[in-house]
Amino acid sequence: MYNYVRPHRVNIGLTQKELGYLIGNGDNARISKLENGTKTPTLKEIVIFELLFDKAISRIFPDLYTKLANDFLQRLDLFEQHLQENLYSQTEAEKLAAIRKVRHEIAKENEGRI
Repeated sequence: MYNYVRPHRVNIGLTQKELGYLIGNGDNARISKLENGTKTPTLKEIVIFELLFDKAISRIFPDLYTKLANDFLQRLDLFEQHLQENLYSQTEAEKLAAIRKVRHEIAKENEGRI
């Protein structure tokens, strides 16, 4: 998966080994694999990259973000269908309204990306 770890790392003047140290594994091999897209970042790495590069995950790992967002939207669709089929109470109606609001916000924030 394509990502922008390398350009951001180079931009702030860090070596792979230094970045490996900062994320807590002290290993430039892990950074190389992340930069080449052959390894998926852990949650810890994503948070550290966001903090270090001052960029959102969607800007550092656009392919990963798009994949996860699309997967989530599919699950939202399935959940919405389930709620519509079982709309027996005010609670389900409230959940359905919340799900639709979440989908709308995701679509608005990610227009053209997903």
